[in-house]
Amino acid sequence: MFRIPDTTRLLKNSRRTGVAVAACLSAAALVAGCGGGDRVKAFQPTQIIAFGDEHSAFDDTSASGTPLVSADVNGTRVAYSGSRYTINVLSENSWYCSIDPGVNTAETCPLAQRVLIAPTGATFTVTSSSFKAFTGQTAQNLPLQVVNQREVGSFSTAPTTQVWRTTDRFYDCSPNSVSGLGGFIGNWVQLFAKDFGTGLTLGGTADCPQDSGNGRSYAAWGAKVDQVQAQKDLHRGELHDGVLVTILAGQNDIMAAFDEVVLTPATEEAALIRMREKGAQLAGVINDIITTGARVVFLTVPDMGKSPKAVAAGKSGLATELTKAFNEGYNNLGGLVLSVTTNGHKIVKVDGYTQIQNLAASYGSTAACDIAKTTLPDGAPIPASPPELRIKAALLNCTSNTLVGTTDFSEYLWADETHLAPVGHNSLAAIAIARVRDQL
Repeated sequence: MFRIPDTTRLLKNSRRTGVAVAACLSAAALVAGCGGGDRVKAFQPTQIIAFGDEHSAFDDTSASGTPLVSADVNGTRVAYSGSRYTINVLSENSWYCSIDPGVNTAETCPLAQRVLIAPTGATFTVTSSSFKAFTGQTAQNLPLQVVNQREVGSFSTAPTTQVWRTTDRFYDCSPNSVSGLGGFIGNWVQLFAKDFGTGLTLGGTADCPQDSGNGRSYAAWGAKVDQVQAQKDLHRGELHDGVLVTILAGQNDIMAAFDEVVLTPATEEAALIRMREKGAQLAGVINDIITTGARVVFLTVPDMGKSPKAVAAGKSGLATELTKAFNEGYNNLGGLVLSVTTNGHKIVKVDGYTQIQNLAASYGSTAACDIAKTTLPDGAPIPASPPELRIKAALLNCTSNTLVGTTDFSEYLWADETHLAPVGHNSLAAIAIARVRDQL
C-alpha cells in the first residue's frame, strides 16, 4: 500500500507542520497544470533508476574492498559504506574490560571480563587507542555498518590497573523511521523508492551497498548537468518501459556560477544565460529518456537563495535568480512539454523550488553540521585538504551527534552550506510520491 513518508514527524511545532502538510497536500492540485489527464490504471514501476547529483547519491569513496586513492586519509576510509550526503544516524555501544586481555583485542574480550558500567565516580584516562577494520553487521533487523575503537587506559578508582575499553559505532544506512530522532532517515530518492514497495529499494541491505533490490542510483557527488547527461548516455540501454527515472540536478552548476559572479559581478548576465542553457540541456536529457519507453520524475532545483552559503554571503537574491533561470530553462529553451496529453503520463514535474522555499520560511538557513565535532569513522580529524574532500568528508560523517546545537536533526532544513538535511529530503520525497501516484 502506498504511503507518503511521515514528514510531519520531523516537524516539532504546528507552524512547521502546517508548512509541510500544506505543501504535500497541494501536490494533487498542481497536477492539472503538468500534463495530467485520465488514466486507465496507476503506473507501477518495475525498476527505479536515479540520475543526478549528490542529493540522490550514496558515498562512492568507501565501497567494501575498494581501496581509496585520492580520498585516502592516513590509510583510513573517508566514510561509512553507503553514507548519504546529509545528516546520518550514528549510535554507540561501549563497554570496559576489567582485566587486561593480553593478546586478545578489546572487541573479543571475554564476556565475563566486560564491565558494562564503570566504577562509580571513576574517570577513564586513555593512554592509547586503535581501530578495528570495517565490517558489516545486522542488528535488530536493521542494516548497519560498524567500526570499533579500542582504547587502553585506567580508572581513577578501583580497578586502578590497566583496563581496556571498546566502543562500537553503528551507522544505520537504511531508509528507516528512527525512534526518538524525529522521523525518517535517507536521501529523497531512497525514501521515494521505499514507498513503491519492496524490491525497488536503494540501500538498506547488510553491508549497506549503494544499491539493493531493483533500484539503481547512478547519481554522483559533484555532478553537473554535463555529468548527468553522461550518466544517462552510459546507462541508456537499461531504460525501457516499466522503468521510472528520477532526476534532481543543477545545484552544482548554479553554485559554481554563484561563486563566479560573487568574485566578478560583471559576469552575472552571462551566468544567468548559461543557467537557462543548462536547464534546457537537462530538459533534452529528459526528452531523450522518454523515447526509450521509460518515464521520468524530475525535481526543479530548490531555491539556493535560501541556502546557508547564499544567506551568509548576503547574496540570497543572486542565488535565487540563478536558480530561477536554471528552472526556467526547462521550458523556455529546452522544449520540455508537460502539457501535451502524450507526455502527461511520461514526465512528472515536481516543484522542489517552491517546496524548499516554503520550508525555509519556518526553518531559516542554519547549517546543522558542526565540522569541529566531526571526525572520520576511525576518529581521525576531517582532512583540511583538498578542499573538495574536506566538504565531502564533513558531510558524509555528519551525524545526529555532531550538530551545532540540539541532537534532533528535525530542527534543521540544511545539513551544511548547500545540502539539505533530512527534513528537506523527506519533504521532496513526499511531494514527489504524491505527484507520481496522482499523475502516472
